[in-house]
Amino acid sequence: CGAVCRKLLGQFGIDIGSHVAELGGVIAKLPSPLPTPLNEAADQSPVRCLDKAAEAEMIRRIDAAKAAGDTLGGIVEVIALGVPVGLGSHVSWDTKLDGRLAQALMSIPAVKGVELGLGFEAARRKGSEVHDEILPGFSRATNRAGGTEGGMTTGEPLVVRAAMKPISTLMSPLKTVDLKTGGPAQAQSERSDVTAVPAMGVIAEAMTAIVVTEALLIASERRRLPRAGARPHSKGSGVVKKHLVLVGLPGAGKTTVGRIVAERLHAGLVDIDTILIRKEGKPIAMIFAEKGEPAFREMERKEVEAALAHQPAVIVPGGGWAAQPGALETAKAAAYVVYLIARPETATARAVPSGTRPVLMGGDSEAQMEELLKAREPFYKLAHTTVHTEGREAEQVAVDVVRLAQTNAGW
Repeated sequence: CGAVCRKLLGQFGIDIGSHVAELGGVIAKLPSPLPTPLNEAADQSPVRCLDKAAEAEMIRRIDAAKAAGDTLGGIVEVIALGVPVGLGSHVSWDTKLDGRLAQALMSIPAVKGVELGLGFEAARRKGSEVHDEILPGFSRATNRAGGTEGGMTTGEPLVVRAAMKPISTLMSPLKTVDLKTGGPAQAQSERSDVTAVPAMGVIAEAMTAIVVTEALLIASERRRLPRAGARPHSKGSGVVKKHLVLVGLPGAGKTTVGRIVAERLHAGLVDIDTILIRKEGKPIAMIFAEKGEPAFREMERKEVEAALAHQPAVIVPGGGWAAQPGALETAKAAAYVVYLIARPETATARAVPSGTRPVLMGGDSEAQMEELLKAREPFYKLAHTTVHTEGREAEQVAVDVVRLAQTNAGW
């Protein structure tokens, strides 16, 4: 899979390589600039190190560890060149490119740490010594961030390091416990390589390639979409562009999915809760408590109707709006309505920690959510269509919603 991704990335001028930055406590001094192609230079070394002096000491320590029946760990640096600006997302935690890279590299067996750019060193410096100044043309004076900011690529090289612990199988076994007796025992002596750090670099390249390819495909799909204002639908269906309204329980992911969908459709996002908070100057829970639910729902209804009277957009009302008599029927005349389905226990786990949902304050939140679903689901089911959110990331749900908008709402 990694090899296929590398082939595809190569067509876009993206090249990924790696080298061993540290092995057995020996830190390599890196040439500046790094050689290109990076792998061609790294593969000239038996330990894939670019520093000849460090290479010799690494080999000496490997030989010493082998003689002692021990093992060694180290650090690999992966560098991706030619990565365009804007891959990844700033919208939610699970779509940030740096987060995806960290997850991918941490999934490699024996990898115990991942850092981008300065990584942990950034925590030891002052802000003026960490942040990358932006130059005319939007390039960076430095690349201390390692090619990402706010979860998205900056156009600078992606620089990721993975730290691998020593292999756990030793020729000189350590103490353990006998599972039958519970008493002390000696682990078995097993055949073992002294280090797997150079080989791990190849795996880290493949994992990086997979993550960058996923981000590139998502970005490519985004940019193929018609821009707001294009009508009729680009496929010639004659469908007039409509608003897109997301309904569902609190915690179903309406706001998160709505942000992603609006970004991909180049549409405006109308978050009704945010509008009410701004107008009233206080949190939703306080508005709800002071004015009462009937007055709150009336305010909500007016804001949705005002949004429906303007240019087509992605509209995200509160979870209770759809359960008001006539609300959905009125909206469906000017909007395509999508019901995001979530189980009560999942919606509760997402919604309760925020502390902003007035209908879930006090008592058994999951039981309250189940009651909300019983009362509201008959209204939710009046939506034009449904999309399941259970066990899926917001990006995946958004892809389905975008396709529905293109097919049925003229986007």
